[in-house]
Parts: sequence; structure tokens; C-alpha cells
Amino acid sequence: MTNTELLSNIPPELRADSVWLQSENKRPVDTYATDADKAAHCRTLDDLLKRSNLKEVQRLVVKGENLIYIDLDHVRNADTDETEQWALDLIEQFDTYTEHSRSGTGYHLICRGELPEDFCLGKPAQVELWSGNRKNKLLSLTGNVVDPFHAVVCDRQELATNLLKRVKRHGKVEGAKVFGPVEDWRKRFHTVDELPDGDICFLIENALPEGVAFIGAGSGVGKSWFALSMARALTTGKSFLGIHSVLEPVEVLYLCPEMQAKTFKKRCKLFGIKDRFHCQTIADGMPINLEDLILEAAIAELKPVVFLDTAIRFTDIEDENSASQNAKGLGKAVFTLLGMGARAVVCLHHRSKAGMDTEELTLENTLRGSGDIGAICDVVWGLQYDAGTNSQYAKESRKFVRLKMRCVKARDFQAPEDLRIQLKPYIEDKGDFATLECTAESIEMDGRKGDLQKLTDVITADPTISLQKLTDSKVIDGSRKKITAMLEKDGWSKSGLTGTWERNEQPSF
Repeated sequence: MTNTELLSNIPPELRADSVWLQSENKRPVDTYATDADKAAHCRTLDDLLKRSNLKEVQRLVVKGENLIYIDLDHVRNADTDETEQWALDLIEQFDTYTEHSRSGTGYHLICRGELPEDFCLGKPAQVELWSGNRKNKLLSLTGNVVDPFHAVVCDRQELATNLLKRVKRHGKVEGAKVFGPVEDWRKRFHTVDELPDGDICFLIENALPEGVAFIGAGSGVGKSWFALSMARALTTGKSFLGIHSVLEPVEVLYLCPEMQAKTFKKRCKLFGIKDRFHCQTIADGMPINLEDLILEAAIAELKPVVFLDTAIRFTDIEDENSASQNAKGLGKAVFTLLGMGARAVVCLHHRSKAGMDTEELTLENTLRGSGDIGAICDVVWGLQYDAGTNSQYAKESRKFVRLKMRCVKARDFQAPEDLRIQLKPYIEDKGDFATLECTAESIEMDGRKGDLQKLTDVITADPTISLQKLTDSKVIDGSRKKITAMLEKDGWSKSGLTGTWERNEQPSF
């Protein structure tokens, strides 16, 4: 058959609109300066078929015309007619208009429906789906229908939607069937007797169960340090913060697209993290797509605890303060990883802006969007700088990464008591945070000891310094009366004979 005769096989509903161009070797015969110029030269297929020199045609894929074009490439041997089985199965399942491509090595399927995006697997592409989302997309149709039973355009919206999901997730069409038969619904739901028995499976006792964990804190408050302390416990088997035991070491996959590789390495070395630890940093480019096949393979093999630092970088939500967007975006990210085989997913997330000035940590103010996020969590840890009782103590807390930590949600287990932890200088010797007493009296005492030590240092450096000058130096916050009382209680007095400070008894603090 001639090209003109073959093109006459194209269904009438594809022919009538002025969306056709004459082409040769898959390129339009004429070139056009603008889109409007191109549109002005488009014709109906029947108009083009009247031309005596017509060889090939191309059709514009137009948004809103309710058509989906499926292009299967490199699936057929043009000499032997041998076709890959998955392609034959797909053609059979769609059961819609299907033609051979111009090269003879592929197929074009056209059905009714509309997709929210176009998708192409790359070169050489195996499956392409087009629905008018890409501007000026042209397809070289042939009219070389595979058989009379595939000459009609049919509605295949659900099949096309599922195919798009499949190729986006797996990068190819897998299995003997594209979707396979509908499985017995009983395999997807469970009776009470079929559910597993046993207690909560803790990876870190009373701190990290299998499932979903969040760490919430303000920007720069120490979330990453805290998460690395947790990763240290998981990968080494050492207790978490010297308190929570680890049953056995596990693998960790730490995704940190916000930190430079050298900085991240230094932090890991401080904690003694080495084995069973795998990571990505800003040096690896954009945050990995959580549906990436490489990530899926890593999780399937390692069965790790996955850390997302910070979780918001792995979603496409527009407003991280939106409860609904957070729940949808972060929920999808978390359940994707759990579905791949992660034993737990630990998400680092920013605190609610409204809660930043709130004294007490609660679930409502620990996580932005927590109204919906909290529902999916098995445990949530909240962190904030330890403010103590004066501004100097609070300033030191930032310098030493001294934190108050609270478990604001513990699903079906007793929440641990609040703790105060401090990173520096203990990280140098312990390779971890140190835990501090967490009573109001101990906080006050620590502040007083710190202030007294500063005064002692000044007096030791200059034993003749006057009380007024000591007060004016602002080495601590306080009046002359307060400083006098502190020094007297600690046994300091100024000799009237020598004019120097002397210590008469052991410190009372």
C-alpha cells in the first residue's frame, strides 16, 4: 500500500482538526518562525492527502482534546516481526488504535483520556506518554494499523493513568502483564488473628521504635547533632545518650542535602561513626527522589533506619507551615520509604514558628504542621536551647549546644523523662552528648557556678581589682550587691591591709 492509502486508515476523529503538517524524515517540510506561523500552516489530514507529493505527516499533540498517545520504541524486529512480550501484552490490554511506527521497530497507541503530565523514559526510550502537556509536540503517524481489530480509538483513561504511575516508579514496564489480574482482596486486608503478636519492636529502647520518628527544633538548635548521636547508637550498638540501650547494631542511611560533605564528615568522626553508615550530602546534588530505583535497591538490601535531614527537602510542598500540605507531602515521603523496607524513618523538621517563644515543648508546637503530621508518628522528640535562669547561661547554651529534650509523643509506650544534654566539650572525650541533671535547682546551681567561676577568674588575674570595677566589667549580669553576696558566700573578701582579694574558706557552691 502507498503512504496515502495507509494514512487513510487513521480514524476520522484524529483527522478533522487542523493540527497536521507535511513532513519528511520526521521533520516538517517547512520551517516556521513562530508558533502562530506554524499554526497557520497546519491543515486537516484530508487536506494534506490531496497533495500529490505527500510522503509523511506529523500531528500536533494538543492539550484538552482528550487524547493520549503511547509510543513504544525499540520493541520489535522489523525483519522478523518478533516483538517483546511485554509490548504485545500492553497492546492487547489497551485494545485501542495501534499502528506500526515509521521505522517498524515500535508502535503508536492512541486512546481517549487525559494525563496530568507527559513522560519519556529517555534514550533509547522504551515508553513515552503524551497528552498535550509539552508545547508543540509532534508525532509522526503512519496509518499502518497492526490489524483491523486495533483500528478504533477507545477510552482507556484508567489503564493509561496506571501505566504512567508504573513507568514513573519503575522506569520500565515489568512483568508478563502491565497490571496483572486483580488480586484477591483478602490478600490486602487482615483479620485480627492474622496480625502479628508481640510488643513494640524498639531499635533504641524507649527512644526509637520501628516506624515513624520526628525530631523537631528551631533552625540551628541542634537537630543534626542529635540525629547523629542517634545514628551513632544505631550503628555501633552503644547506648543512646548513655541511657537508652540498643539491642543490636543496624544499618543507617542518612540523607543530608543541606550540609557540605567535609563538614558532615567531621561531625561523623566526632561521634565515631564509621561502619553500617551510608549517606548523601550537598555534594551529591539535588535531594534524591524518594521513588528513585537506586534508593529502593539500597533500602531493599540494607533494611536501614533512614534519616531525612531535613525532611522538607524531600517533598514538593509550597508551605511548610501548612498542616495539610505537610501531612500529604511528608506522609507520602515517609510511607514510600517504609514501603521499600526501611525499619524506621527519622525526619528532622522545623518547630512551629508560633511555638518558638513558648517555654514548654508540646506536640502542637514542636513540629510545623503538626496538627496532621503528629498523627502518623510513633515517637516525636522536641529540642530547645536550655535557657536557664539568666541571659549569660542562655548564651552559653547556644555555644555549648546545651539542650532540653522532651519526648512529646510516644505511641503505646511510656514517654521517657525530660533530659538536659550538652555537646561541647564532652563530644571530644565521650564522642557523644553528656546528660545533665534536669531539675530547676540544678539549672540554677549550674548558672551560679558558672557566674562564680567567671568572677574567680577575674580576681585571680587581678587580685587588686575593686568591687566597683568588678561590677562595671559586666563579667556577669548582676548588681554590686549580688556580686558581693556571691563572693562572700564563696569565702572571698578583700584585705584592708593589702588591698587584695583573699579566700577565707572553701566554696559553698
